[in-house]
Amino acid sequence: MDFIFDVLVEAIFEIFAEGFLALCSAFVPQKVLTEKGKEIITYIFLAVSVVLLVGLFIGVIVLLKTKGQSFWGWLLIGLNIIYIVTGIILKIVSHVKK
Repeated sequence: MDFIFDVLVEAIFEIFAEGFLALCSAFVPQKVLTEKGKEIITYIFLAVSVVLLVGLFIGVIVLLKTKGQSFWGWLLIGLNIIYIVTGIILKIVSHVKK
């Protein structure tokens, strides 16, 4: 059971990290960004992705405890859904630009 949980957490974490890097590349031109700048932005987006991942787990737990009646649980899950959809759209836009 621990192995399955570890695999799921790692997969979700990778999706969030990749999504934030896609968001970064959509807003910041590659020519302007130095290696140090990329590293700093990566750490910032990594921190935000960890916060969103924790929020997702908290949202699911709150919804399970309240049988789906909690506004805050839906809000936390909704933020993650908005993030994923935005990341997908911006990644598509960045590929179209290239």
